Amino acid sequence: MTDQIKGALYVLAAVFCFSLMSAFVKLASSEVSAVGSVFFRGLVGALFVGAVAHYRKIDLRGVRRGLLTLRALSGTISLVMVFYAYTRMSTAAAMLLNQMAPVFMVPLAVVFLKERTSAVHIALVLVAFAGVGLVLKPDFRQLNTPGLLALLSAFFAAVAYLLVRRLTATEHPLTIVFWFSTLSALFVLPWVFDELLLSSGRALMLVLLVGLLGAAGQVLLTEGYRLGEAGKLAVVGSMASIFCVLWDWLLFNLLPDLWTAAGGMIVIVSCAAIQVLRHERSDRIGT
Repeated sequence: MTDQIKGALYVLAAVFCFSLMSAFVKLASSEVSAVGSVFFRGLVGALFVGAVAHYRKIDLRGVRRGLLTLRALSGTISLVMVFYAYTRMSTAAAMLLNQMAPVFMVPLAVVFLKERTSAVHIALVLVAFAGVGLVLKPDFRQLNTPGLLALLSAFFAAVAYLLVRRLTATEHPLTIVFWFSTLSALFVLPWVFDELLLSSGRALMLVLLVGLLGAAGQVLLTEGYRLGEAGKLAVVGSMASIFCVLWDWLLFNLLPDLWTAAGGMIVIVSCAAIQVLRHERSDRIGT
C-alpha cells in the first residue's frame, strides 16, 4: 500500500470521527451548551494527545508560543461557532459551511503570505459562494444566524490553518494539537462553570465521545497529511459532509432538500478544486 493511499485512509478516518463528533454535539445539546461541548472536547483532547505524546516521548512545551496561542484562539472561535450551528441546524449543512475554509484561504494567503492568485481561483471562490447561497437560502426578512455562524467559523478555521502552516516549521504536529486542545478549554472555562457537574450519565458519555472523537480526528488528520499530498487528499476531506448526511438521517430523521444538496455539491467540488490547484502551484514553485 502506497503512502498516498495510507494518507487517504487516515484522512477518511479523521473526517468520519469529525462527522460523528458533530452528531454527538447535537445529541448533547439538550443538556450541554455548544460552549460546554467545546470545553469538554478541549479537556478530553488535551489528555488524549498528552498521553500519546508521552508514549512517543514528544516535548509539548512548544517554541513559538505566541503563534501557538493565536492558533488556539482562532480555532476556539471557529469551534464555538460551528458547534452552535450543529445544535440549531442540520449537522450536514453546518459541516458543509465550515468546510468553506479553503475559499477564505485564497484572499488570506494573498494578504498575509503574499501568494499570487489567478482568475481560476477567483472564479472558483465565486462559484463556491453561489453554492453557499443555495445551502443558506437567504431570506432577508429573517437572519439565518446558525448558518452565518457556520460560514464565519470557516473564516477562523482558515486563519488557524495559515498559522499552522507557519508553526509546522518549528513545532511537532502533536504540540500544535495539544496547545489548541488545552487553550480551547481554558478560553471557554469562564462560561461553563455551571456545566462542569453534568446532569446525567448520558451527557457525560456524549461529551467524552465528543472529546475523544475530536482528538482522534486531529491526530489521524495530521498523520494523513504527513503521508499524502495535501491537494490530492482534499477530496477525501470533503467526505465529512456526506457522513453527516447519514447521521442526520439515522439520528435526527433529517435529509437535505434538493437545493441544499445541489449547493453542497457545488461547495464540495469548488473547495476541492481550490485546494488541488493551490497545492499543485506550491509543488511547481517548491514551497
